Amino acid sequence: MDTTKCPTVLVLDDQAPLLSDEINNLPPDLAKCFRVRGPEEATDADLKAAHLVLVDYKLDEWKENNTSSGLCKYVPNGLALTAILQQRAISSAHPVAFAIHSAHLPELTDPLPHEPRLHLLSRICNIDWAFEKDDPRGQEIKYRQIVSLAEAVCQLPDAWPRADGEKTRAKAQKLLQINEALPWAVQTWSDVERARPPLDELVQRVHGLLFLRWVLQRVLSYPCFLLDETWLAARLAVTRASLRDALPVGLSDLFGPVEYTGILTAFRGKRWWRMGVEYVLWDIGGKSSLGAHELRRLLIEKRGFPLIPTESLHPVVCLDTDFLPLEQLYDPSEAVRILPDDWPPYAEQAWTTIQVALGDKRMNGLVIEADRPRLDDLEQAEVQ
Repeated sequence: MDTTKCPTVLVLDDQAPLLSDEINNLPPDLAKCFRVRGPEEATDADLKAAHLVLVDYKLDEWKENNTSSGLCKYVPNGLALTAILQQRAISSAHPVAFAIHSAHLPELTDPLPHEPRLHLLSRICNIDWAFEKDDPRGQEIKYRQIVSLAEAVCQLPDAWPRADGEKTRAKAQKLLQINEALPWAVQTWSDVERARPPLDELVQRVHGLLFLRWVLQRVLSYPCFLLDETWLAARLAVTRASLRDALPVGLSDLFGPVEYTGILTAFRGKRWWRMGVEYVLWDIGGKSSLGAHELRRLLIEKRGFPLIPTESLHPVVCLDTDFLPLEQLYDPSEAVRILPDDWPPYAEQAWTTIQVALGDKRMNGLVIEADRPRLDDLEQAEVQ
């Protein structure tokens, strides 16, 4: 696939004129990537040209659909329409990803409980991703994220090696941008393999989309061999706010050689290779393993970075009731370990605060058995 060509996003919406107006107000470099159609207007040519198909979930204004009679002539929602289009796209000459675009994402898991985690919602619904129409981050940020997903599809090869594990591995390493010449590359690839990439299932029919989903839903969505800003702050034992302040004034240069630059690099913010981070810290410490206090001293006093140490020498990242990281980092004595149903074994340990665990029944039920006595003692003390 020619990665220099403009990615094409086909948008199917029952209120196409309104969405067209919204997209036309975007910067030209973004707007040019989109083709907006009503569901009744889309053609095979539109689908064949698309790298990403963005489908509205609610199709109530699609009049031709609402007037159709018969069980097999009515499309109840965008998920059903997506399933049809996914089958049509199998014969495409290049990979085509699918995402839902809706202001009603909680309904995607109905009648099951609302699932706030977009990656898990996407897995449940057999789509690549889901985007909120009313994104609180702003429309331009959302549309840039959509285009970054389409760009990632452009990077996928049109065909994968068949029955050749070495070539398949080389394709995966190229997509992830793992440079085998780096001293931490071998350990990094071992970490990647522990995360079970679908290398044996990368057949031509699905054009590597399984690999794309794995990166989206099983790698970028968890702290594993790639660390985001939150878990990097915890590793350095500094506040998240001070890390954000230090990145533009030189810290990003220090960790630049270990920054993730592979597929979907622009999708969910910066990531750093975990083993690469350890290599940088080892190098800062003069090829020796230093404690958090000494490492911080070297980064702050010797390097001049405006980092603020956390109160704890070994802080942990704690999750809220939506399984999103809290801004503050906590000492392990203030937290308990949890095991969410979908949390993979290759990810960093999941934690929540004792306060959250005591205040939310669902989070309380996720606390691992070894940490339950601490909660039980506090609950009894509150009763007394």
